[in-house]
Amino acid sequence: AFAPRETPPAAAPTTGVARGEYLVRAVGHCGECHTPRTLTMAPDSSRFLAGTAKGPEGEAVPNITPDVDTGIGAWSVEDIAWYLGTGNKPDGDVAGGLMGEVIEGTAAGYKDLTRADRTAIAEYLKTIPPVRNKIQAKK
Repeated sequence: AFAPRETPPAAAPTTGVARGEYLVRAVGHCGECHTPRTLTMAPDSSRFLAGTAKGPEGEAVPNITPDVDTGIGAWSVEDIAWYLGTGNKPDGDVAGGLMGEVIEGTAAGYKDLTRADRTAIAEYLKTIPPVRNKIQAKK
């Protein structure tokens, strides 16, 4: 009731940043986990994809905005696309928890997207406003 509604385009874009935005917002719903919540539990659109210390299942969810210090700003488009396809981070760590499940999928996951779609997502993530938000897991 308090959250702005996503309005997907009438037809799915097929390439580029528009395709990436469509996949992030309308298909993957990345903001549901990666966007902090307001007091009313609606996603805080002013901090879209900025991560949260208490995401689903009480786990920390990383900032995936292009902020260099607290997000994925140091990752290249290729790094992001590779991560979505393999779960391997540029620093050698691997995706865990729910993100690991999203990448692997049950019937299908991000690993099953085409390279073009993973690249479109990465290109879109590089265009969103960076948000400085250091995520620390709550104990």
